[in-house]
Amino acid sequence: MGRKSTLDDRTIFAAAGAEITCKGGLTLQGLSQATGTSIGSFYHRFGSRETLLAEAWLHTVRLFQSGFLDALRDASSIAAGERAALETPRFCRANPDMATILACCRQAEFLNEGTLGALSKEIAAVNDEVAQEIRWFAKRIGRPLLNCQLALTAYPLAAVRFFVPHDPVPKSIDAEVIKAYRAALSGG
Repeated sequence: MGRKSTLDDRTIFAAAGAEITCKGGLTLQGLSQATGTSIGSFYHRFGSRETLLAEAWLHTVRLFQSGFLDALRDASSIAAGERAALETPRFCRANPDMATILACCRQAEFLNEGTLGALSKEIAAVNDEVAQEIRWFAKRIGRPLLNCQLALTAYPLAAVRFFVPHDPVPKSIDAEVIKAYRAALSGG
């Protein structure tokens, strides 16, 4: 029986985010130095740098979506949906190392022929639940779906991208996210 892995995925993924933030990219050598884990261990666990990055992205998106979905499921009015819109800047402040992965990496970057089958399916489906919940929110509040998508995801993400990866997301950006959210949902 083999040894139990000492790799802690969350630590690895946070270190990957920190490396991308500080150095503008991810190398296994830099990740090895940051975590004290051998490069061979990364290859053994993930198979490739690309798979490691894809799994880091999936982990980050799922962690973000947990808070976002909790906020959105409770929202039965435009005002109640503000909490979901603020989840993006809140997450980026609470998880600065992962903020770069959330704000700067896109789903399409990981959907290619190099992505392993099961991982590719996970990546392709990771946003399905959020998309469905936004559709239900749009119906609950009687607003167009596109307006809800812009208000809840596009505008908050654009706001944090103004800062990430070079600067922390300031608390003051929340007021701007709420202004954009309300403007998107004010019409009929």
